[in-house]
Amino acid sequence: MLLWGGEGIMYETGGALGKGERIFIIIRFTSKARPYFLPTSEDDKTADIQKVKLADEDLVEITGIKPGIDERSVTAELTTEYKNVTPFSVLTPINFKARPVHKAYFTLYDDGWRLEKKR
Repeated sequence: MLLWGGEGIMYETGGALGKGERIFIIIRFTSKARPYFLPTSEDDKTADIQKVKLADEDLVEITGIKPGIDERSVTAELTTEYKNVTPFSVLTPINFKARPVHKAYFTLYDDGWRLEKKR
């Protein structure tokens, strides 16, 4: 059953919402979708996976920097906003009008501050 067709994409679903049953979504890309394609690994190609761009997320401001658990660590709070939202944004529950707040963790080393992986 075709549920939605937009610029560059069409998708259909199948299955049922019964207990233990699965829903599947098949997305067919039109030629207008090509500008939104992201690089695809060999593993993804083998599994027929194509990643697409949803939007750009840009830094708006750093709203604060707080000391960490010791004098060699800090946590920065920053606000971002979404720009260049693509037609694929309708396929996700993300609110692209929101301004998300994120945290970034830094540790001081002998050669300066380094951004740490998520904690």
